[in-house]
Amino acid sequence: MPQIHLPLDKIKKCQVCGGGGKLRLCSRCAERAYCSVECQKRDWKEHKPSCKTDRIDLTSYYPVLACMAELAHMSVSEGHPALRHNLIDSPKSGLLPDGSTAFIVKLGTPINEGDSDRDDWWPTAQTQAVRNRMRRRIAREGNVVPIVTSVCIALMLGIYATTTKDGTEEQHRIRLRFGSSPISDFGIVSGSVRVSPEDQLAYLFPHKEVVKIQEPQDHYWIYFMTHKGEELLLECNMFVFDMCLMVHGFQYFDESFHGGFPEAVPAWFRNSATTPKVEDNLTERSRFSVLRDESLLKALEPVDYDNRRNLIISDDSVKTITTFMSRVAGRAITHVEREVCMFGCSLGAYMIRETIRTGKWKSYPAPPKVAFEGPPAGADL
Repeated sequence: MPQIHLPLDKIKKCQVCGGGGKLRLCSRCAERAYCSVECQKRDWKEHKPSCKTDRIDLTSYYPVLACMAELAHMSVSEGHPALRHNLIDSPKSGLLPDGSTAFIVKLGTPINEGDSDRDDWWPTAQTQAVRNRMRRRIAREGNVVPIVTSVCIALMLGIYATTTKDGTEEQHRIRLRFGSSPISDFGIVSGSVRVSPEDQLAYLFPHKEVVKIQEPQDHYWIYFMTHKGEELLLECNMFVFDMCLMVHGFQYFDESFHGGFPEAVPAWFRNSATTPKVEDNLTERSRFSVLRDESLLKALEPVDYDNRRNLIISDDSVKTITTFMSRVAGRAITHVEREVCMFGCSLGAYMIRETIRTGKWKSYPAPPKVAFEGPPAGADL
């Protein structure tokens, strides 16, 4: 059964003499701190058996997390109302009945699940490329809280959970790092994203009901903190607002994931210390640690895998994870959101374990290949 081993939170004293001052971490595992070379040498005999740690650079690994978020979106996209109705005319900016402005998508007659891949889903689209891009934009909308939660929990289970052999000998540990500094915490930021009204989608049903699914004032992204106090942000859910910074994702998975998977997925990875905010788009309201949340740590203790290495999560653990999401969102979590999160946890943990089992993470480029997806040729959207 996996056991979650937390990384060092703060470097307070030397492992050997208890002294302070200028401490340095073991360069191999970053799990112990020393005040001098002499103290490190004295500790080596005791430390050597547990100094078995691979350290994965987040700069090269974050595309895996972005692809996990994309797959979670794809798992539930067919339930989106705009993918269950035909689109009438071409979406365009306009006034809603309440006087606000949005990019209005008029919905027509209901269609069968999966029929949004057909040309007659949006028959007036200028080109097939325009139609496909609008479908991707809609499919990536919503379920932000369960998706960022599932990515974080999958990280805990896939990287920070170490199994044991015969209940005694620990296997190789895995840790995230940024440069030379270990990641000491990660979790979810609640806040808002600055979006022009023309970039927010609103859906107008035939009976004149207006629905907005993803509100920019209610947004969430993932943060990482290093021992040095560096803060890193990963944002994968702004494509719906026409913010289209992408990372190429094909190379991060085996061929079984490639069917219907886009070549590039939304991802914005930022070091807050060295990279200026993009026009200060993100505004933080509050944050919630996932790695160090005691209720989640306790809930994940009984998590195990079946013979096919599928994740087994008890009902009590699901309730705890759902309660955590409610605390992040400040509201009740729907059944669909809970299912999206559980799907993302299971698939994400599997994907992470596969990148580690195969050793593929060692060949990931740093930095990865990024791109910007602009409007297709001929589009007036």
